[in-house]
Amino acid sequence: MPYLEEALEIHRRLGMFNEFANDIMSIAATYYQDKEYQKAFVYCNKALEYAKMTGDENLIQTFSANRASAMLEVGLFEEGIPILEKSIIYFQKNDKYLDAAIYKGNLGIAYKERGDYQKAKSYFEEAVKFHKKAGNKEETAKLLTYLSDTYEVAGDYKLALKYAQESYELYKDLDNAQYMIFGLQSVSSIYQSMGQFPEAIKNYNKALEICTSKGLKESEETTHLGLGGVYRKMEDFGNSLISLKKATTIAQNINDEDGLATIYTNLGLLYSDQHQDTEAISYFKKALQLNQKLGDEHGISVAMANIASINYKSGNLMEAVESYKKSLAYFEERGELSQQLRLLSNIGAMYYNNRQANLAIPYFEKSVRIGERLRLEAERNTKRDYLATIIDDYRWLMYCHAYQKDAANVFKVSEAV
Repeated sequence: MPYLEEALEIHRRLGMFNEFANDIMSIAATYYQDKEYQKAFVYCNKALEYAKMTGDENLIQTFSANRASAMLEVGLFEEGIPILEKSIIYFQKNDKYLDAAIYKGNLGIAYKERGDYQKAKSYFEEAVKFHKKAGNKEETAKLLTYLSDTYEVAGDYKLALKYAQESYELYKDLDNAQYMIFGLQSVSSIYQSMGQFPEAIKNYNKALEICTSKGLKESEETTHLGLGGVYRKMEDFGNSLISLKKATTIAQNINDEDGLATIYTNLGLLYSDQHQDTEAISYFKKALQLNQKLGDEHGISVAMANIASINYKSGNLMEAVESYKKSLAYFEERGELSQQLRLLSNIGAMYYNNRQANLAIPYFEKSVRIGERLRLEAERNTKRDYLATIIDDYRWLMYCHAYQKDAANVFKVSEAV
């Protein structure tokens, strides 16, 4: 960014605050595109300070929205969401519907990450409606992909598939090979979730044809990764390993450390499925090391949870509990409820199986509360059902109280079941 920094210095010397603020925001945008969100957030803060000196309300609101978007990327949801919602209201009141649509898309992503699928769908659908009307095919296709992914994680595969296929067709019209591949990968993922494995494999292979014809190595890597996942679900471990090894070779050749961490995680899961715990924990540790190097907190937390799972199976209870607790703390901070539900249940089960029912009870109680919240969300907005998980955790609570000979609480929990 040498030219940007040179312009920055000139505008600073001349006291041209409007231009100076825009220069700083350009640096922030560069970091944002490179996914260096912490640096982007720092520069967004600086840009907003100088924007306020100009008194230009439109500039202030735009920079405020950019700053809020960066806040969401670094996990500051509680602070970022209200700011972005306020900016959207400003843009709509001032007929700046394109700006409003862009930030609605950002809000949709934030709400999806927090598991609030209803709000995520609402914001995505509003943004799609605007971009369709404006004829912005590329932006429409991107948002349809996000909308499809939201419906998929919510368990509504029919609508997820509809939007994924619509997105793919738009990218096909635009002759955008990279995004065509991404669209086919989304379609494959949904077919996999539906248990329609031959359709998933067919679409992944279609994506591979485009990858090889266009020489898109990173897309080829992610497609092999996806294929490995399908074969693993089919318990075709041989073909899964072949696909994941192909993805590994490509990631190493193009120095894609982020992708390599994901591949190592999937290799660990593949070996874990086959009860080959030594190989599994070796790959989970490789994923952890890479994520630590990259500063990827989400990846670190997932890796620690995976290592904890293997330690627990191997009888290393305390190591497992500590790893799970660290992972849980991260997902609590991010507000990712479905991950918290899984980890709370695991910690509770480990304490109970170690004859420490008194320590297990708080984890199962919290797990049940989160499960109930997710179930209500599911009833309102999705087809996904958390009832089985809640009943399991209520049963664990009964066992814990029974172990402690607490008859009153056993009866109370049995009524809830």
